[in-house]
Amino acid sequence: MEKLLITPKTKIFDLLEVYPDLEETLIAVAPAFRKLKNPALRNTITKVATLTQAALIGGLKVEELIFKLRAEVGQSTNSDFDAADNA
Repeated sequence: MEKLLITPKTKIFDLLEVYPDLEETLIAVAPAFRKLKNPALRNTITKVATLTQAALIGGLKVEELIFKLRAEVGQSTNSDFDAADNA
């Protein structure tokens, strides 16, 4: 499976399908993300919620969230997210 480039537009469901270990990272940066452990929520809301929306819910800057997630999986932590979104 091709690895997913993590961007602000990445859906949480897609992120966790490719990088399931990031669930714990999300919970660590924002306790509100503990709700991801709920199977009903995980299989519904996460399919439409983006990392931009998750950052707002978690009270985080989207850039900081993307940087943290990318660093965890070994992706470039380049802050030029718009270029990545359009790739």
